[in-house]
Amino acid sequence: MPLRKAWARFRETFLSLRGSPNYIAFSFAVGMVIAFCPFFGLHTVLSAIVAIAFRLNFPATYLAAWLSNPLTIAFFLAAEYETGRVFLGWERVRLPHSEITIDALKSTGWSLIAPLLIGWAILGMLSGVASFPLVRGAIIKARSRKSEPNPETGP
Repeated sequence: MPLRKAWARFRETFLSLRGSPNYIAFSFAVGMVIAFCPFFGLHTVLSAIVAIAFRLNFPATYLAAWLSNPLTIAFFLAAEYETGRVFLGWERVRLPHSEITIDALKSTGWSLIAPLLIGWAILGMLSGVASFPLVRGAIIKARSRKSEPNPETGP
């Protein structure tokens, strides 16, 4: 039940954002690109910088960017890595199972970073493009419902 209440509160907050449906949907779409950023911990900073620099709706950008959170980041990173690795035609990086150290990670450096960056570009753009019409449609539909008079209570 708390999840249902949280979703309802999120939905109401999101749908009450100021701006045209295009403006909010575009801001959200940019946030979706940021959500796939493989550098966890920079999402809020990137959201703020991008929203200010391009005059986007910061709450919409921020909310989308935080779809990548401690509960989802492992899935995002795995999807990015696999997408980038397949795109590049590379084999999977093998980390030593017995001892994962900073030195072991450093030695694999580019073999991990390149697929993550390529995966971010691909999945970020796809999610941004896919989210725009969905968010725009949801805002238009929700706002049209609010503006329709209720037959029981009148205008």
